[in-house]
Amino acid sequence: MKLIVLKSAFRFFPEVLLTLVVLYYWSSTGNLFNPIAIALLIPLAALFIWNNKTLGVIVSSVVLMATLYISLAIFSDLIKIDPFYPAGLKLLVGGVLFVGVSSFSSIWMLVKHTKKSPGRIIIK
Repeated sequence: MKLIVLKSAFRFFPEVLLTLVVLYYWSSTGNLFNPIAIALLIPLAALFIWNNKTLGVIVSSVVLMATLYISLAIFSDLIKIDPFYPAGLKLLVGGVLFVGVSSFSSIWMLVKHTKKSPGRIIIK
């Protein structure tokens, strides 16, 4: 019984993590009309409603590519900072946490939606 409850609780966990990451990104920009955040939240909301495997693979791939781009941007900003200790350390910790959570959840969602579900067994 406990295993069934845990499976149902973790069914949408990667989508919830990605939604929280997008909402954090949206709140940190300081702009109410952020088309990138809106364009990421609409498919995530559709995943909660329909749970389509194709849409899940597309959304997780887009977020994973954006995460890789953001990690390159963080790395280039770290190279440009002269006094590394206060500002660079804050940028590094925040960036690694943001990139780590978003890449972990997008990879988890990609694996979840590409996993082949077992078909029906026909017994004669």
